Amino acid sequence: MDCIAFSLKLLISSALTPIMVSQGFLIMITNILIIGGTTQGNLLGRELHKKNKNYIISYAGRVNIIQSIGLNNRIGGFGGIIKMSQWLKDNKISHVVDASHPFAKQISYNTFNACTFNKIPIVRYSRKPWAQTKKDNWQNTDTFEEANSLLNSNRKRIFLAIGRLKLEIFSSFNQHFYLLRMVEKFKVNPNFTDYHCLVSRGPFNVDDDISLIKKFKIDLIISKNAGGSGAFSKIQAARKLKIPVIMIKRPELPNIKEFYNLEETIKWLSN
Repeated sequence: MDCIAFSLKLLISSALTPIMVSQGFLIMITNILIIGGTTQGNLLGRELHKKNKNYIISYAGRVNIIQSIGLNNRIGGFGGIIKMSQWLKDNKISHVVDASHPFAKQISYNTFNACTFNKIPIVRYSRKPWAQTKKDNWQNTDTFEEANSLLNSNRKRIFLAIGRLKLEIFSSFNQHFYLLRMVEKFKVNPNFTDYHCLVSRGPFNVDDDISLIKKFKIDLIISKNAGGSGAFSKIQAARKLKIPVIMIKRPELPNIKEFYNLEETIKWLSN
């Protein structure tokens, strides 16, 4: 009777766990969640799609323009750590790749904690941060607030290249002109007295950014260290025009394995 009971228990357990036969062995089906919103997330999604892998890429949905045509995706937040943990369990997620923006601190921590709770392996696929050279004139700051505190000075013409989520922090010093570049129009205009907003999506090139900086007579650039190549042209333009840059460092994220290229990420998922 004990053997029959054990066999029944094994049969029920097998029915609850997705399995497949590969070279004579039973293995768990890989079911991957990509925390997206970046070029890296989309690249990984397209690669997994081509390989017919089980995956879903998740977008926060803050931007209407989402480059996910043809990819298996979900849009919207998870509702915090507890709800995300349940979502991972309900969807039988086996691996998670955090390919969110380097400054998306909240979702990175929520994902890490949810994966830890469910004992799901997680890795970060990101872009390498920009490195300062001898030709750069950077003032590095740890936070947006610290960057803003440096603007209590005479009027400047500033290229404020930080996205839209932290713009309100910089409205305390309205003596400056601010040039903004967004991927879509504002639903609510920023609280700046003097500004101009360009609606444009990268990647951008150096010559165009040099022309842009000259056209608006920019004498200071404020940027977060997003890394990658899509928006690096403004940093290269500042270097060539000898314009100072206030560079905001990346926030501290969970201490997990991190890759900067697609091949290493795919290899990790294959192990």
